Amino acid sequence: MKPVVFCLLAAWGGSLVGAATPPEPLAVRKLREVLGHLRRVNASQQHNKKMLNTPPQFLEDHCCLSALQCFQLTLKVQFNAPQDKLYKSLKQQSNARLLCPSANSGGVQAKCQTCDSHPKETVEVFFNRLGSVIEKGISRLRMK
Repeated sequence: MKPVVFCLLAAWGGSLVGAATPPEPLAVRKLREVLGHLRRVNASQQHNKKMLNTPPQFLEDHCCLSALQCFQLTLKVQFNAPQDKLYKSLKQQSNARLLCPSANSGGVQAKCQTCDSHPKETVEVFFNRLGSVIEKGISRLRMK
């Protein structure tokens, strides 16, 4: 009898824990999916020695969209990635708005660097910086 009661209590307690944690918002799940695509591409490029134009680590909010477009362009040109899920995910306007709050206010700002003017960094740094932009977007959404 005691094992049955224990199992019922464990099941009931587990259901309370699950009920206390609300599901992640759709926007956060979408960005997590993009981050997963990034990690897969990054793993496949681990030994790539290319040097790529890479936006800075600390972006001003008004230059986020410009940096995102630079990441997209580099993926397209350097990795021939128009068919890749990561590239397609970054091209979606809905994801751009989630990643860059300034995307709703118009186009690329004139004060932002062009993609060609960003310093060249290793593939690893390129993907780490892109990952940081995505993670920052996830953090911003969680604070809402």
